Amino acid sequence: MEIIIGGRRTGKTTKLIMQAAKTCSQIVCMDQRSALNTQFVIDILGLRGFLPHPITYHELLSSKLEGAERRNISIDDAQRFIQYVVNNLKIDAISIEKEDNE
Repeated sequence: MEIIIGGRRTGKTTKLIMQAAKTCSQIVCMDQRSALNTQFVIDILGLRGFLPHPITYHELLSSKLEGAERRNISIDDAQRFIQYVVNNLKIDAISIEKEDNE
């Protein structure tokens, strides 16, 4: 798992897109507006057709996509994704396990 860390407007999403293109993963965004903005960057980078259209956190977790085959995902703004999953509870801390192949 690649972890991309940086401040606002430092190119994190662009780096995520480039990583997703390498692994053919589905990009998951906070909301429809973020998904559209991410698709815009994908288009600018010339990666349309290499990546599926980004989806939202809600779409990922909704039952309507339950049967969709998905092997890899790349989550844009993982902290917000966790907050979404835990119903906006304040997150005091998280731990991340380093994968063996890193």
